[in-house]
This record gives sequence, C-alpha cells and structure tokens, in this order.
Amino acid sequence: MNSHKIRLRLAKQEDGPEIWRWRNDPVSRQFSFNSAPIPLEEHLNWWAASLANPKRRTYILESEHGEGLGSLRKDETEAGEIELSWMIAPEHRGKGYGTTLLRLGIEGEKGRCIALIKPENIASCRMVEKVGFVKREMGVYEWIGKETE
Repeated sequence: MNSHKIRLRLAKQEDGPEIWRWRNDPVSRQFSFNSAPIPLEEHLNWWAASLANPKRRTYILESEHGEGLGSLRKDETEAGEIELSWMIAPEHRGKGYGTTLLRLGIEGEKGRCIALIKPENIASCRMVEKVGFVKREMGVYEWIGKETE
C-alpha cells in the first residue's frame, strides 16, 4: 500500500451508489448495527439527508487514481464528542486502508472521538487500538485529541 498517494476528501452526492454497494456487502452488514439489506432508493434518500446534516461530516478515502477505498463518517454527539463510523470497500479489505482512513480522519481533531464497535468485529477492534484508541467499555473505544495551546 502506498499511503502517501491516498487522500481523504469530503463525500459528494454522486458517491451515494458506491457507498450503498459497500454498505450492502454481507461482511459490512454483519458488522453494522443495522444488518438488514437497504434498498437503493432508501439509501439515496438517507445519503442526501446525511450530506445535508450540519452535525455530520462524511469523507471518502481515495486512491491516487480516484478509486474509492473506504468511507468515514464523523457525527457530533450531544455530549460534544465525535462519533466515528467507517467502511472499507469489500475489494480493499485486509490491505491496511482502515488504519490509514482512521489516522487521516482523526488528524487535527482536538476533542474526544469515540467508536462503537461490535465486540465480534476483531479487525476493527485491533485497528482502533493500533491507532491509539483506548477501550472505554465493551464495544466503546475513545481517542482524545491534543488541545491547542
């Protein structure tokens, strides 16, 4: 993996169908808190509302050639934390892109980031710990960004 050629960019409306494909992959569904398949039209309606949500930022991890490798969502919680959620494109799993996605995603964050992960999702549990997250309780990991001076 050549991570210096990879970038994180803001998601766009036209990313919706690809995100839908990733989301409906059986492994993605297995580790999602909502594991039901989602019809395309329902997903695209959700996607449009998601992109318009002022308390949410969604990013696409992209190769140097513009290929989507994964996505990262940051939601501001009522408690003032940033809740992270991510997916790696099925054809790119196991290549280290999740770690790159998470590292780029938390870069520059100054507050507390949390990740809710199903305990059976061993790969994601290991990945967040590798990036510096600490297990707060079963299925909840946190990372605390550096405060500016």
